[in-house]
Amino acid sequence: MRNPVTFPTPSEDRISQREHIYQIAKVSYGKAFSVDCGIFDISLGGAKLIYHDPTIIPDIVAVRFPAGNVVSCRVRWRTADAFGVEFMKRPLPDW
Repeated sequence: MRNPVTFPTPSEDRISQREHIYQIAKVSYGKAFSVDCGIFDISLGGAKLIYHDPTIIPDIVAVRFPAGNVVSCRVRWRTADAFGVEFMKRPLPDW
């Protein structure tokens, strides 16, 4: 019998519970930078995105979700193939 897949529980400092999803989002910085990334987790405060080289992702980005809404975000952490963003309250300038 296979072991079921388990996800870590939210940390104590997490504001809201995350939802595990998989969708494609467009991550951009102005007109100079735009890549497609996978959204793996999402919550009211941020999201975990998958990309093969997160080191090239700028610290401040706009994330366009599949439904068309765009959210300004600050990159909070990076690993070898993923990065986490915090949704910012104020919108980015119109790029």
